[in-house]
Amino acid sequence: RKQNKAKSRFAPCQSLSEGTLHSPSLTLCLDWVSTIYHRHITFRDGCHASLRDIDWENCFDVDRFIASRYEPILLPLVGTVLEQRRQRPTITVPTLTTIKKFLLGIFKRLHLNVEASIVCLIYTERLMEKRHICLTARNWRSILIASILTASKVWDDLSSWNVEFSHLLPVLSLSCINKLEGLYLQALNYDLYIASSEYATYYFALRGLKNTKLIPRYYTQTKILKQPYSSHSPSLSRSTRDDG
Repeated sequence: RKQNKAKSRFAPCQSLSEGTLHSPSLTLCLDWVSTIYHRHITFRDGCHASLRDIDWENCFDVDRFIASRYEPILLPLVGTVLEQRRQRPTITVPTLTTIKKFLLGIFKRLHLNVEASIVCLIYTERLMEKRHICLTARNWRSILIASILTASKVWDDLSSWNVEFSHLLPVLSLSCINKLEGLYLQALNYDLYIASSEYATYYFALRGLKNTKLIPRYYTQTKILKQPYSSHSPSLSRSTRDDG
């Protein structure tokens, strides 16, 4: 099924060149998107501490979606019984390389369209803004998976199925994937529409971050001045977002 996948609204390009708005490079898109995710997690981007909604943040804790398993335990006067326990993973702040490998593994194994990586980022930042949450070491994987799944269904003509994600990520059962998807859509208030102008804004903003070590928080509203690259910090000038 995947090998005969129909084209999305923009034809994918797998070359190592930068590509164009209508034919972006998968490798570079994933590099750009991974860099922004890493920035969000590292600096706890999201909202002011006084507005931060910890409850919504914890709703996407990865432990809520990891498949349970049965383990034998020995109880006095009862004997051996099976107890259902969750496989609690060790949680650490991910490196940029970890995020890149995570994204690349999903996109290559499921043959997802390259534009879905940018759409995925748009949905994630929309979620952060709507629910006043931060990406953390405990929730970034769940949010990223839900964002990719949603982006694929909305943006690709032939999208991936939930069962394909559960096969690729066996630690998440199909029922857990379905639960995560429902929670994610609820958190977004089903606000899934993306105008072509919004997609273009993200694409050119991400492309403009090439060779930039200091990534600004509001990178889509920031213009990178075209000057020789410095090993210290880039020259930045704030521009006004064009909502029209």
